[in-house]
Parts: sequence; C-alpha cells; structure tokens
Amino acid sequence: MNPDFWSALLIPDNPEMQPYFLLVPLLMVILIGQLMMESFYRANLKIAFPNFIKEVFIRMTQTLLVVGLALKLFGFETIMLGIVVSYGLGAILLFAYAHFKGWLDWRGSVFPQKEKQKEIAHYAWFVLLSSAGALVASKVDTLMISSMVGLDALGIYVIAFFIGSVIEIPRRAISQIAIPLISKAFKEGEIEAIRKLYRQTAGVLIVVGSWLFLGIWCNLDFVYDVMPNAEIYRTGAMVMFWIGMSKVVDMVFGLNSEIILQSDQYRKLTYFTASLAVLLVLTNLWLIPIYGISGAAFATFLSMMIFNLLKLILILHVWGIQPFGMGHLYFIPFIVLPYIIIQSLPEFNMWGEFLVRGIIITLSVYFGAVISGVSEDLQQLNKRILTSFSN
Repeated sequence: MNPDFWSALLIPDNPEMQPYFLLVPLLMVILIGQLMMESFYRANLKIAFPNFIKEVFIRMTQTLLVVGLALKLFGFETIMLGIVVSYGLGAILLFAYAHFKGWLDWRGSVFPQKEKQKEIAHYAWFVLLSSAGALVASKVDTLMISSMVGLDALGIYVIAFFIGSVIEIPRRAISQIAIPLISKAFKEGEIEAIRKLYRQTAGVLIVVGSWLFLGIWCNLDFVYDVMPNAEIYRTGAMVMFWIGMSKVVDMVFGLNSEIILQSDQYRKLTYFTASLAVLLVLTNLWLIPIYGISGAAFATFLSMMIFNLLKLILILHVWGIQPFGMGHLYFIPFIVLPYIIIQSLPEFNMWGEFLVRGIIITLSVYFGAVISGVSEDLQQLNKRILTSFSN
C-alpha cells in the first residue's frame, strides 16, 4: 500500500513530515536488532556496554546533530537521517563488541533443537507483540497531539515529556540488572527470592523516583528560566507534572512487568500492554479536546495507573507476592512536607533557591526513607554511615 496513505492518516495536517515516513520501517529494523543484542548482553549479565551505548553514545550523537542544526551546519533532512544512523551505529557497536570479545559462538547451528523451536517461537511471538504494544503506547500521545492540536503544541509537549521522563532512568538501569536474577529465580523455583527482590527494588525505586520528581517539579521554574523561549515552554508545566507522576507510579509498583515477562504468565503481559494502548487512545480522544496537551499527559498517568494495577493483581493472584508495606504509607508525609516548606520560602537569588530546595528535598526524602523503613537498602546504608562516624 502507498506509504502516503499511512502518513496522511497519522499526520493529516502536517504534510511536511511525509517525506520522512519511509525512515520509520528502517528505524524499526535497526531498533529490533539493537534490542536483540541488548537481550543477549542481559542474558549474559553484561549490561555496562549496552547502557553506555543507549544512555551516552546515542544521546551524545543526537545532541551533536541538534547543535549542528542550531549552528546551521546542515538542514533538518540531515537531522532525520542522522537519528537513524545513530541508532544503526549503536546496534553495530553492540554486535562488534560482543564479537571481538568472543561472546558470540559461531560454531554449530544457530537454530535451537527442534523440540525447543516451537516453544521459543511461541515465546518470541508474544514478546514481540508485547514490545509492539509498548511502542504504540509510548508514541500514541505524540501522534494524536500532532494530528489533533498541531506541531507547535507537540513541541511544547515533547520538551515537557522528556523533562518528566528523566525520572524513569534509574528504573531502566535496575530493570536490566534484575531481569537475569528474576529469570534464574523462576528457573530454580525460588519464589521467595523473587518476593525479596520485588520488594527491595520497589523500595529503592519509590525513594529515588520521589526524590527526582520533587527535585524537578519544585525547581521547574528554574529549569524553564535557563531554557530559550522559556515563556512558550512554561505552558507545558502540567504536562511535566502528569508525565512525572506516571513515571513515579511505574516505579512505585516495582518490577512487575519484568516478573511477568520472565514467568509462564508472559502471555498476560501482552494482553495488558494491548489494553494499555487501547486505553491510551480512548483517554486521549476524550481528554485532548478538553484540556489539550495537559489532557494527553493526564491520560498517560491514568492509563499507567490502571496498567500497573492489572499487573499487581495478576502477580498477587498467581504468586501471592506484592511490593508494598506499611513503610510506603509512613513515607508519604516526607514527600509532601518538602513541597509545603518550599512553597512558603521567600524568593531570593535563583541559584540560591535551587540549592536550598535541593537540600530540603534531599534531607526530607533521605530521612523519610530511613524512618519509614520503606527501603531496607537505605536503612543499611544509614547504619553503615553512622557506624563509620562512631568509629
């Protein structure tokens, strides 16, 4: 079918994007290859290099492209092609590094034994569907905003979205470390080990997520002040709030997707992810016409809350484990308290305000985590610090 049909369907009011539509399938192939190599590294408990490629190399490459565009060294067409090339280089580097390290064994057949092929193909198919659903869910808001509101609003939304998305970076890092451990525990039937890891990681994530969210939200005026065209992008403040809250929700519920995906219940995650994509479309259709880009962000928050509740119910039903304790309730006042204090502070020097707010938030979250017991790791860290001072 003519690709112009699909581009016109997705972005009817923005024909300037249509010339780049054919880059999408090429980027999809590259990203699939990159994901396969990242899965290989995780399975072999080697996560440092793929993290460097994803979080440093690709981001730095794309930052250089933006700088080049700002300096008028090249045009927008080069930016679009450069993004695809940056991901392609990342996939090639992952493959080459594994090859030169001798981790890829080329001897014998690359295909599994016949009796395992059907099982592997079945699992791969559901993982592919789940990944596709997650991809649709992560992009549907931007597509609908560009179509229903326009590219100007999309630019404001994307900036605010990426500010809020900073909060989920620790979750991605912990996820890559935990997946092989969860897989090994399921293989050995160690449900208690999974329960401990589930609660342990959720405790760390709620503390880190709350700290990052408060740090960004309470200093959002500072963030916008150091940006060009601050008054334009400042209109996306509530987008950042709801996107940030959706990321915090995802961290509070812990590694529920990872647990389901590594178990014999992996099919359910596909159904949940498909439901998430449908729910996002419906809530965006409902809220964008009423609240604009803030409505799209709230739709994401609402959908993520329902999505995580479904996964929690499944895990609790099948294995009888969940990540919450009374410490979560005791920790809530220590999240609210710094915001109240900061709101009552007088205005003075911009950089001084940023420093004072950071100290208040850090102290409140840290002592809140220790006093409430929401994170055993932070409690142990606090004991080691006190012991070192006493000696």
